[in-house]
Amino acid sequence: MARRNQHSLETIKAMVLSAAETLVIEQGSSALTIRNIAAQIGYTVGSIYMAFDDRADVIGHINSLTLAELNRHLQPVPKPDVQALCLAYVSYAHSHYHRWQLWSETQAQDQGNKPVCVGYQAQVDALVGLFAAHLPAGSSPLSARTLWAGMQGVCTALLTAHADSVKDTEACALLLAARFC
Repeated sequence: MARRNQHSLETIKAMVLSAAETLVIEQGSSALTIRNIAAQIGYTVGSIYMAFDDRADVIGHINSLTLAELNRHLQPVPKPDVQALCLAYVSYAHSHYHRWQLWSETQAQDQGNKPVCVGYQAQVDALVGLFAAHLPAGSSPLSARTLWAGMQGVCTALLTAHADSVKDTEACALLLAARFC
């Protein structure tokens, strides 16, 4: 076991997030436990709790990283191509399935009055803003949130049930996108 004084708190935080991301990517969200993270980085469970409040705090930070990556993935899609945006969203959800699924599963869970993590809401707003930028001029902000929520539903229903059903998911995404063109 490593000693706390071997690394700064910020370094331990980075180690925890790196190990947590690796666990999620390789094994899915069920493998994401504080014990597994501690074993990965060679620290005690107590050391993890010095850097993060709890498992939900770790998940919030991973989700924030996932949102940032999703935003970067969608940025290059030419505007105002709603269909291309929806296909890029499906592509991200499929190719980063475990990370996307963790975010999708936990985003709707009530965290009480506790903020998810610094900058998280700004990233959600940026994602919705990307959807808004692809919609026809004069579309309401609610349209962008509806399209984004619809894409979440399409990916959740089809990718979660059949992780290999990308073609079906793409077809449903295009049907949804057509309603917003």
